Amino acid sequence: MKKLVQILVILFFVYPLPGVAQFKRVSVMGSSSAYGYFPGTSIPRDSAWAFKVKEHFKASGVIDTLYNIGTPGIDCYIGMPTGYVPPAGRNNPNPDFNITKAVNFVPAPDVVIINFPSNNYTVLSIAEIMFCLQTMKDYANARNIRCYITTTQPRNDFVQLVERQKLREIRDSIVERFGVFAIDFWTDIVQEPSLFIRPEYNLGDGVHLTPAGHTVLKNKVIERDIFFGPVALSNGKLYATDRGDHVMIRWNPGVLTSFMPYRLERSDESGMFQTIHTFPAQSFADEQMLFADEGAQRGINLYRVEGRDAEGNIHYSPVVSVKHLAKGGAQPYLFPTVSSTFVNLILPPGFSTSVVICDAAGKVVWQKMYVEAGFRRNERIDVTRFASGLYRVYFPGSNYKSVGLVCRR
Repeated sequence: MKKLVQILVILFFVYPLPGVAQFKRVSVMGSSSAYGYFPGTSIPRDSAWAFKVKEHFKASGVIDTLYNIGTPGIDCYIGMPTGYVPPAGRNNPNPDFNITKAVNFVPAPDVVIINFPSNNYTVLSIAEIMFCLQTMKDYANARNIRCYITTTQPRNDFVQLVERQKLREIRDSIVERFGVFAIDFWTDIVQEPSLFIRPEYNLGDGVHLTPAGHTVLKNKVIERDIFFGPVALSNGKLYATDRGDHVMIRWNPGVLTSFMPYRLERSDESGMFQTIHTFPAQSFADEQMLFADEGAQRGINLYRVEGRDAEGNIHYSPVVSVKHLAKGGAQPYLFPTVSSTFVNLILPPGFSTSVVICDAAGKVVWQKMYVEAGFRRNERIDVTRFASGLYRVYFPGSNYKSVGLVCRR
């Protein structure tokens, strides 16, 4: 009996029962605020917001680990992925403190919090700051890790008002860009209209915060509900496939949602995304939405889908990348959907062909001639008239031997 109890105890820890909560893990990166730096004082690091977040969630039984790779004095370029080559005059990524390090702990974190509040922001442009933050977030999201970006924080040693106004503008840009994945470290810390740190939160050097100020930041993290808030389009699947003269995008939301409309965004390796297409309204949960991107640039193209919830908050899918070779000689091809109600026939510009659909016995059940046009076409073939079974699609008489298989359920 004693041996049986021991076995059951082992099985409980190795194979937790359904419904038993699993501990979460957080990875924090950034500069002195993330590190917990209180220069000129004997205040311990664990008075900083990251340690207070850890204490709160541990006491709540939510997390068992908080990795902290924050270090004083670094800027957002130092946090960029390993291998990234910065512009001239900018810092190189440091593999001890960057996003690559933050996501590669074992066990892996569930959440990354990025906290670069102000270092070098008088020198860096807002565009490059946002590029760095977006790149780091995309890097984490691509590994199915939720990522939050904290806003700027006020500081008194930005002597010129225009410098402090720039910090506020960066704060606004972060909130607008990242929506529910932004954490506001500005509003409750700043003194208006001077844009200095509120006196009660100023450690004394005009840069760093008191423990009370860090408690305010800790509360902002708790309020954001970083583990259990809405996941960015988490059920959706985004695919990008190079087709020679274009990139075919396939977006499957996975479930019916209120994130409408869905906007497809593209970027080169700079990470500066722009909307290139708006998908039509979603009809059913597993509907696949297609778009042929003829504007893809030769080389690496990055894609993501944006959706907005009922409150106007922005949500993003994970980023996918594809290398576009920009070849000629594109072929027609089929794109069956899981709905079993229609099949997409993609015809390149200047291409004409007859299309024949045969049942499993080889009997022709449908055919049509498509004449050439000067633009790419996405022709939907309705298969609701067909009985359940397998059907083959042929392009007879063309130079292409493409054959598609359609399953009508």
